[in-house]
This record gives sequence, C-alpha cells and structure tokens, in this order.
Amino acid sequence: MGKINWIKPEKYPVKDGEGLNFEATQTYQDLVRWADENWGKTSEKYYQLKNPLMQLWTASGKKVPKWLKKSVFTWSDKNILDFVEQSGEFADDHFENAKPFSAKCVEELMERDRTYFQAVQFKRLKDRIEKSPEQGLKMENGLIGLIAESKSNVIKIDEKVSPTLGCDYLRGLSRKMSQRVTDVAFGNNQSKRYVKVDLTSDVKESLDFIRKSNGSKEKIKNKEELDL
Repeated sequence: MGKINWIKPEKYPVKDGEGLNFEATQTYQDLVRWADENWGKTSEKYYQLKNPLMQLWTASGKKVPKWLKKSVFTWSDKNILDFVEQSGEFADDHFENAKPFSAKCVEELMERDRTYFQAVQFKRLKDRIEKSPEQGLKMENGLIGLIAESKSNVIKIDEKVSPTLGCDYLRGLSRKMSQRVTDVAFGNNQSKRYVKVDLTSDVKESLDFIRKSNGSKEKIKNKEELDL
C-alpha cells in the first residue's frame, strides 16, 4: 500500500462563502441572462404579432388608431367593432373570407396582449434582480415559470369568461391574461386553480354574438330614424 498523504487541518483555510457578493455567483449571472434573453425573445414576438395588425389600416392608407396600440381591456365597444369591421374590409380587399379572417385577427390580437404582458414582466424581473441581487433567488421560480409560460400556446386564466358576453369577453380575457402572467412571475399562483381557454372556439362565438348584438342596435337605430 502506498503512502497516504493527509492534509493538515487549518493549513489551507477556506474563506467564508457568506462574504461573497451574490452578484459574483453563476446563479445571479444566469438569472439576469435568462430574464434578458427571454425579454428580448418575447419583445420580438410581440412586434411580430403587432405589425400585421397595424397593416389592417396602413394597407389601405389609413391612419392607425391610437387605441390599437393599447391592451384590449382598455378598449370601448366601438373600438372592438371598428377592429372587426376593419379586418373584414382588409379581407374583402385581399380576396379573403371576411368572417374567419376577422376571427384569426382577433386571436392574434389576444396573443399580442398576452405576449406584451409577458415582455413587461420579464423586464420587471430583470430590473428587480439587478436592483436587489440579494432578492434574486426569491425570483428564480417565478422567472422559470414565466419562461415556461411564454413558450406554451396554452392560455390559462383564473376564472372562465363566457364568450356570449361579446365585447366584455374580449376585455375580460385580456385583463385575466395580464393577471395570470403577473401571478406566475411573482409566484402568486400556488393556491389558485386555473382553467384553459379554447381561444379559437371562444373568439368565433364571441364575434357571432358581437355581430348579432351590433345588428340589433343598427335595427333600433334605423327604426328611430324612420320614426323621426
């Protein structure tokens, strides 16, 4: 048996790890990088969804309305009706079937909102981690959850919204998607139960309700004009 060399205790002292700055650790560098990279990817996805929606107006030389740039939960009924009508006009001009094309545009509109909410939260997490490095580890689970959420096509909200609410459905879904993203980013979703949204089906149903409701209003308006 060869000679065994033992290390003499206290000959090679180890520095106290608690004295190291968290900013100097690989964990901290990873958190900042993850937040920054995914903020960039999500922002790029947002513009990929946003720009074609703006073209619904610019393609025919019209000015893009200011409300289009805002989240749907801030829109009025008239804003939503104008969006549906403009997408229908675009479809007619480009030899598309207006009804399914409008539904597709509304789906992309809702995806645009969700992507925007995610991009905002990635930026907030990145800023918080950099501003308070010692709190960085507390944000790790939220960041990982948000990354998984941004890569998924499944939309989850805390309470089902009925598509038959029409314009209120779209506003409600937009607001609930915003809350869901915030819950995931800051770990407030542990005790909540979420439901999945069938966006394609619900959008079609809500648009049918909006068209019927709008048609009824037009009939009432026309009747009032005739009575005059």
